[in-house]
Amino acid sequence: MTQPTIYQETANPRPKPPECANRRLTSALTDMMSVKMTKNFQVKTHRFPGQHIRQYPGATRHSEEDIVKLEAKQYIPLSNPHPKPGDITILATHAVSFPKELYEPLWDDLLSHTNHDETAAIAFRIRSIWVIDASNQGASGVLNEQVQGDDPSFFDLPRDLLHMINVHRSEFPQPIFGIGHSMGGTALIQLSYLHPRLLAGLVLFDPVLGMSTPRSFASLFYMSSTRPDLWQSREDAEAMSAWLFKTWDPRVLKLWNEHGLRGTPTLAYPEPNKITLTTPKAQEAWIYGRNWFDPLSVDGGGGGGGGGGGYATVAARTKYPDLHPGVLETHPFYRPEDLYVWNALPSLRPRSLYICPDSGPLSNPKAHQEKLERTGSGLGGNGGVKEGNVSACTVQGTGHLLPFEKPVECARLAAEWLGSEVRTWRERSRFEREHRDEKSDAMVRLSEKWMKEAEAFFRRSKTVAKPKI
Repeated sequence: MTQPTIYQETANPRPKPPECANRRLTSALTDMMSVKMTKNFQVKTHRFPGQHIRQYPGATRHSEEDIVKLEAKQYIPLSNPHPKPGDITILATHAVSFPKELYEPLWDDLLSHTNHDETAAIAFRIRSIWVIDASNQGASGVLNEQVQGDDPSFFDLPRDLLHMINVHRSEFPQPIFGIGHSMGGTALIQLSYLHPRLLAGLVLFDPVLGMSTPRSFASLFYMSSTRPDLWQSREDAEAMSAWLFKTWDPRVLKLWNEHGLRGTPTLAYPEPNKITLTTPKAQEAWIYGRNWFDPLSVDGGGGGGGGGGGYATVAARTKYPDLHPGVLETHPFYRPEDLYVWNALPSLRPRSLYICPDSGPLSNPKAHQEKLERTGSGLGGNGGVKEGNVSACTVQGTGHLLPFEKPVECARLAAEWLGSEVRTWRERSRFEREHRDEKSDAMVRLSEKWMKEAEAFFRRSKTVAKPKI
């Protein structure tokens, strides 16, 4: 007798993999590298596999075993060819749909503020800057064109970042500072939840926090779904970019035309000799909002055996395991990650600087103040604003894309904070080395003090009354 199933839904199977899809890990994939020189940096390009098993099954097209590839660039300052202990490594992350290369003017401007004299007001040296394209965006998205699915998650990028650091661990001595923009800032916060002591500090350009539903940035969500993404010529595409991004620094706009646009054929547009977006608008839309096309329960309490929370069926709970009450208002779209990040914000360990615009979809003074007061203020956190470990500043005349509009000012603010934080890190590291509890003899045997305290603790515990059940 056939067993009944709770998953009575119309089948929508995965597509079959094409013959050209690379689904096996080879030694060549672990770290393909090219090198080029710019005015200020030696730039190494690394390619390597991403984190195995993504947040959602639909993140890969053919199977859970599809190999997602990642591209990162490492910027090594020509002015610091022989880095010393204490020189900082920067882990940087980009905003949704904007290639990692667009931040190169920011790195040039940041480098101009470094000073090798430790007595200077701003005294720190950069060992290298690592920037990665998310798996479905930029150069990584091109690499993954045949295997990328339609269900990306903000949670995938922080896991990929941790994997990258583990693979290239010799390139990431302490201190490591994170610099993230928008979704990239959110990813660095998530990475800090995964590994609280990894990053010494965070510079966050208008990160996405507390936006519990896509309604909070519905205009971006709608625009990403309806924006033009195919042009007859590069001239037409660049003319559109010049109008759309007219407030950008010219250096950034030039890099957008080089890295934000690509020629066809592509998987979405097989006809050759046209121009499209490097990050497909579909991938941009899918990261802004996750769809919930199944029906909600009538009373919002679950019904149908779904177990509450707005689930109409058990099958819906399987497909959408992480929905929150906001979906009752925004159905058929939601986005779960930023609410999780917001709820955990009091536990953020790295000291943090928020660099904010004075306008844009995330510029809400009340929410901004609540974010400041919440960051690092709880169990395991850095102590928050009250202890001087979280701060914020504003770049006037900018919107959400402030690192592209005023990279000079953004770099100055970041450099001033980093200079102070590097001194704090040195002092903290020295204290950690020199002031350890007397728990061991040479980190090999239990110390006499340990044994004495363990015995005293045992004797005290015998006198404590057991709780009644």
